[in-house]
Amino acid sequence: MKRTKTLFILLFLVVTVLTFGQTKLEPTIVILTPNETKHEKSFEKEIIAYNNSLSENQYKDKEVQTYLSSSEFNSQPDNIQQMTKSEIEFSKKMDFFKQASSISHQFLAYRFFEKFPNLLIKLKDQKSNGTINNLEQISIKEGVQYVINFSKIELYKQNMMSYAKIQIQLYDNISNSILLDKSYIGDWNNPGFEFSCNDQSINCTLNNALSKSLKDIVYTIAVNSPTLKREKQLKLMIPELKWNVIIN
Repeated sequence: MKRTKTLFILLFLVVTVLTFGQTKLEPTIVILTPNETKHEKSFEKEIIAYNNSLSENQYKDKEVQTYLSSSEFNSQPDNIQQMTKSEIEFSKKMDFFKQASSISHQFLAYRFFEKFPNLLIKLKDQKSNGTINNLEQISIKEGVQYVINFSKIELYKQNMMSYAKIQIQLYDNISNSILLDKSYIGDWNNPGFEFSCNDQSINCTLNNALSKSLKDIVYTIAVNSPTLKREKQLKLMIPELKWNVIIN
């Protein structure tokens, strides 16, 4: 009887954990526009050309409204609708440096979606001075746990090679602390895979720096995840659960 009762309790915990994980939005993140950008004059022509190409490829208002009114869009879960709308809105004032925020949005959504289909990752055309008070206010206003802030992005040349230096912060509302505040440097070589780009372009410098920084962002959020912590505890219970099933 005691063993049967233990089995029922363990089964209840399994169902509770799985059900809770399906309804709660996690992770919730807002990605801000870069606070400060800087580049040497030698990059001016390439940046202008890149910005012009971005403006040509912007979403057309008519196409956007048609899609947002479609049954295809409205059949999507609310979190996916919010993410899509924020991406469309953010793209209206896109430039080379804001690409860092947009690329981060796409990459994090791709990396987290399989494990966290109830994720919410939004883009916000807003800057932050990087203080805890300011980041806290933004997280509360946006209703999210995490704020990703690009404190500074700089393009420079060294030994005839182009580089991008990104200063990025990851703020956590629950602990009211900055979990990550670090600089990353990327050169102009094509990193391939998700961050593939044209060799020796400014786009590659940004992609290389982002490929390093976003891996740290994913790791930090994963380590801090309530769902993954619960699953780790659940795995510790599984051997006992199997043992109870076998002996009964």
